[in-house]
Amino acid sequence: MRQGSAVHKTLEEQVHQTVPIETRTKEDGWGLRVWNIIQGLKTLRETGMTRELEVWGVVGGQVINGVIDELSYICPDRELEEEATAKTAHRKGDKTVAATDQASITSFLNPSGSQESPQGVLKSLRNMRRKTSK
Repeated sequence: MRQGSAVHKTLEEQVHQTVPIETRTKEDGWGLRVWNIIQGLKTLRETGMTRELEVWGVVGGQVINGVIDELSYICPDRELEEEATAKTAHRKGDKTVAATDQASITSFLNPSGSQESPQGVLKSLRNMRRKTSK
């Protein structure tokens, strides 16, 4: 366990500069977590890759969170990318188009109508745990 944590810390330090911060309240802790997410997304935008990105979501009505080991715009496995693309989309000229029964996310996020958007690649998702209310 310690060896794995050391590996993760080394990999994260290749991308982020770690600054120790003392938090005094729960709110400080949450603020720091949100700040780390903002910095991770900023790093992803600027360099095309980030590590140790905390995520939250709702699955089956339960709030869950986890940490993505590495998130990148470039898929390291070309065959896997082609297989995934073939299952969810078809080619139209040089452009990959979503299946006809699937709404485009750009229709919600980009009112100008441009279809250009980067695709993200999740390298690993671990430590998923369910938040329970007390």
